[in-house]
Amino acid sequence: MELDDLPLRGDILVKCFQRTAHSERVPLFRCQFNTCTFDLSTASECVFKMKFYREELDDIFNGILIY
Repeated sequence: MELDDLPLRGDILVKCFQRTAHSERVPLFRCQFNTCTFDLSTASECVFKMKFYREELDDIFNGILIY
């Protein structure tokens, strides 16, 4: 996997934050996966879409408002 020519291999931790009006970071969710779980030999191009369901995310934001 690559992210703007940055190769990603192994354990990947994704953390998503929201910036408040006071430049504070409020966590929305986080998830972790390993690139070894993907069969990249069948990929025809280096474009991947990943979909995670709410139940699969850690520390999921449970509030009503997201700015």
